[in-house]
Amino acid sequence: MATPGVLATIDDSRALAAARYLSTRLQRARMDAIVRSADVGFRITQSSSGYAGTDPIKLGASNILTFSPAGTSSPGSLYVLGRNRAQYVIRVLGQTGKTRVLKFDARARQWNPL
Repeated sequence: MATPGVLATIDDSRALAAARYLSTRLQRARMDAIVRSADVGFRITQSSSGYAGTDPIKLGASNILTFSPAGTSSPGSLYVLGRNRAQYVIRVLGQTGKTRVLKFDARARQWNPL
């Protein structure tokens, strides 16, 4: 029988894996834009069941993140929430197009880099 601590750790690992997967896909889109010398868009769509809570996509007016051939992008944040409330955010920096994954520390009430 699994203990609640083990289940929370598994959930946290799954949420972290999802955040890193999204970050890697965004980095790939940035590299594709540079290699192709063309803009590459990354569109986030909502499933039929919707979001769990508020909109986890903060990309301005749309849910499209665009990377340019110069390596820059539209800035924004994508939030990942695990079942046991583990929270991660993928921040995309507009000037460089690079991504950062941060984890929310509920006790300290702050985002910490991984």
